[in-house]
Amino acid sequence: MKSNELNLVPAKLSAGEITKKEAVNIICAFLSENFPVFGLHKYDEDFREDVIVYFLERGYHVLDLYDNNTADFFTFLYSNIMSYIQTRKRSI
Repeated sequence: MKSNELNLVPAKLSAGEITKKEAVNIICAFLSENFPVFGLHKYDEDFREDVIVYFLERGYHVLDLYDNNTADFFTFLYSNIMSYIQTRKRSI
């Protein structure tokens, strides 16, 4: 999946084509397949899994926070994931 395909997730969600659970699963699959995009290739597998678990736990809330008037979905998701990575690095 490419980032432009990921941008379609909110539209599919609002159209009722997919559920929030399916949206979270799609995003987690994108994270696990494209982890170098987020700079996660620099970290071990446990750290990468922590990021995916974070999104599995908080994905519903992240989807609720998204406003399509501010940015495209990939940019919003990227910012959210990078913020979590920085927070997680500080706690290590």
